This record gives sequence, C-alpha cells and structure tokens, in this order.
Amino acid sequence: MIGDHHGRIRKTVTLPKMASQPSVSVFTTGGSETRKGNAEYDLEHKIDLEIKMREGTAKLLAACKHPMQSLEAAKSLLTSNERMTAYMGELQRRKSNEKTGNPESSNRVSPSTARVAVSDIRIPLIWKDSDHFKNKGDHRKFSVFCLLKIGTEIYDTALINNVDRSMTDICFDDMGIFNQVPANFEFRLEIYSHIFHDDLSIASTPSRIKKKISSSVSRTIGRKLAASVKDELNSIDIGPKFELVAHGTLCVDDTDDEVKTHDLMLETLESSQHQLPFFGQFCCRLAIQPDFISEERLSGFLGVVSQVGNISGCRRLWCSLKNLKLSFWPKAEDFYCMSPILVIPVNKDTRLRTEVASCAYPRSFRLVNVVNGKAHEQILAADSDLDHAQWTENIRQHARDHETWGVKAEILMEIPSPGPSRFPGFLRQGSLYEQTRITELDESKSHSNSCTEEDTLRVSPTSLRSRSSSTSSATSSASSSRRHFLPFLRYKQNRDIAFS
Repeated sequence: MIGDHHGRIRKTVTLPKMASQPSVSVFTTGGSETRKGNAEYDLEHKIDLEIKMREGTAKLLAACKHPMQSLEAAKSLLTSNERMTAYMGELQRRKSNEKTGNPESSNRVSPSTARVAVSDIRIPLIWKDSDHFKNKGDHRKFSVFCLLKIGTEIYDTALINNVDRSMTDICFDDMGIFNQVPANFEFRLEIYSHIFHDDLSIASTPSRIKKKISSSVSRTIGRKLAASVKDELNSIDIGPKFELVAHGTLCVDDTDDEVKTHDLMLETLESSQHQLPFFGQFCCRLAIQPDFISEERLSGFLGVVSQVGNISGCRRLWCSLKNLKLSFWPKAEDFYCMSPILVIPVNKDTRLRTEVASCAYPRSFRLVNVVNGKAHEQILAADSDLDHAQWTENIRQHARDHETWGVKAEILMEIPSPGPSRFPGFLRQGSLYEQTRITELDESKSHSNSCTEEDTLRVSPTSLRSRSSSTSSATSSASSSRRHFLPFLRYKQNRDIAFS
C-alpha cells in the first residue's frame, strides 16, 4: 500500500491464483484513519512553519532600512498571517467534525478533485483626464500585490511598486496552481495596496511634519505639536501597512481556457484617498483539469460478454477507466503500444445495472448508453466479488463526477507548469487600453479617410507609454499606456472579450 502524488492510497489487490489472475490496481479511500492523521499532522506542521516565518519576518521588518525592503517584509508578514488564519480555521473545522461524529466522506471511492490554474491577472485603472494626460492633480503612488486563495492554499503575487496616474492597468505575471480542489471550490482574489505620499505633500514623513511645524509656528507651540505628532507615530505598529482594497470571487462556472473579465468588489476604507481608482472589473484565466479526466481511476481485467440468441460467450480483456470511457485491450502490455479495440462511454447519461445480467456469469453487470435515440447495452463480468464491487463503485462515481463537474470536464484546458516568469523592466506587455478599440470605422469610407480618422481618434502609443520599474526578484513588471480612460466604457460593454 503506497501513496501517490495526489495524497490518495494506491492499494494493490492481489487476486487468488486459482484462475491465473494478475493483480488489479485501484484508487480507494482505504486507510482513511491513517490519511486523516497524516493530514492533521501536515496541517499542524504548516502552522508551526508559518509561526517561525512570522517571527523571522517581524525581526526583519524591524531591521529594514530601505523602503522596498520594508514593503517586501510587510507583504510577507501579511501573507503569513492569512495562511495562519486559514490553517487554524481548517484545523478547527476538522476537530469539530470529529466531535460531532460527522465524517467528511463515508464512500469507499472519493469524488474526483481537480487542478486549478490562475494566471494572466490584469486590473484596469481609470484616472481622471487631467490626472492621466496633463500630469497634474492626483499625485498618489501605490504598491500593490494580490493574494490568490482556494481553501487553505494561498499564493501571493509579486509586489508592483510606483502605481500612479501614468498607469492604465496593473498586470501580474504570476501563476497559481492549486491541487486537489473539490468541485464546489471558491477562488478568491484579494488586492492589497499601500499608499505613498507624494513629495509635494507635507504629510509624507514625520521629519517633514516637524520641519513644517518648526518653521511655521513659535518654538514653544512647535515643541508641543511635535511631541503630539511623535506620540501618535509611536502608537502605530512598525513597518508599512497594506490594506485590502478590493476582491473578486469565482467558482467552477467561471472557468475557461481563455482570459475572461470578472466583477471586482471594492472594499470600504476609512480614507477614500487610500483607494485605487479601479474600473470595477479584473481579467484572469481560471482553468481547471479534473483528475478523473487526466488520470486513470481503475484498471484490470473484465470479461466482455457477447450474446447471439441463446448462445453467449465471454472474452477476457484488459480494461482502463479514464476520461469518461472504458477502454479495452487484448493484454495489459497492449495498453502502451496500440489503440483500444473496444470503447464504452461512461458519463452522466450512462446507466449502471448491477443485477446479475446472465446466469452463466454471476458477477456480471450492465452498462446502458443511449446513442442516436437507441439504447446500447453491454454486459461485463468481473473475476471476483471484490473486483465486481470495485468496478461498479468506480464506474458509478465516474458518472457522478461528470455530472458534478459538468461541461467543464469536457473542455480540455491546459494547466501550464509554474516557473519563473519575471520580465525585465525594459520589456513591456500590451495594455488593456491598446487592445480595446475606440470606435468602429466605417467600411464604406476610403482608405485615406479611414487612416485620417484613426489618427485623429487614437493617441500615439509610442509617445504616451510608460512602465513601472521592476525590483530585483520579488517585483513584477507592470505594463501601462497613456490612453484616455473612455475606451473602457466600450470595454465594459464587451466584458467577455479575451485579452491575450
């Protein structure tokens, strides 16, 4: 009995040698007590690790001198706190289930989980005309990052610095891969930001406050005000603080192989000056790959029963249950070198009848599929009672999995392998502004008129482009363009457009 990379127990059942039957490998939920203990131990180990990370990050934050170092340390501390909260909540939930005697799953065959990939995250911003084009008015600057959450798995993106009025959208090159995700999952995107005060603001630093006070009022009053400011600053925790400014929630119905647009919910902040000028949507690619589609659920020998009148025969074939079908080969070795000689669909419309299909084969069962309005029935026979129970349970669960995941299981979505995806600062990606058409040109107009009209309506992208600089290893590049924000009124009407 060994464990696979999905945390399940791969149990090898060796059948009696009376009929020269080879072993049958099946994924089962056997050893549930052992797996439950291992899961709790793993969760407690993660909690201990996050406690150590928080202690080390707090010490690093206190010793940081450079502003970028302080921001990275504050970001790491916030991420650790969020993970700690998620781990503690999950541990409490499991202990509550044990006390109430409510087991998480009593089935011998567990429902299929999936891999979920989140990538291509873009968050458009909408600034005032005077702020974006005339470079005056709003002088705020932000540092922004996101947390990607599904259950207890939490990933953080790179930190984007110097987000200001010159940027039209924030792009993250990060990718999050979540494993063993149930069908009722909820993906949550949280956006955190820290506001910088501009150099023109007198409230940028404590030293500037004191300097301004001492040069504006008398020495006696200045000392009292400076002391009051110092007491207020000392009451604030050390290090920069990030605020949750917006979030988005997605589920299995929002998954797609392409980048889609989703609604963004803004948080209510104490100061409206700390809120980024969000457009109200965000873009991302949320892809899933159910395990029962990409992985073999059960394999072994089955007898394919054929009946012609009162005469019946059975041919013993090697069978594999995967990707909504039962595939058959003459021998187990043929699985790797030839196509199956028989394929039986196993989906949400398949009907499994476990009553004895033939007196000659007491361990038989029937699979019924409707094709072109006609019912097609196939009788299969197992070698033993144990095989019969395993095959029927796994086939029934396979059909349930298809019903649970629905049409999303039928779409092949690529789950890329995560890797380093930090682009250098001198490279840039296309902005959402550049990829959104401003107006539809009249096809009846001549080519020269069309060119003149387009030049009039469009702003030169080369003269109005800007990009935030990326830091050493933890800051991702953010693409931006100097376009008017009005094109997004058209972008909002076409929310389903996919941005590459």
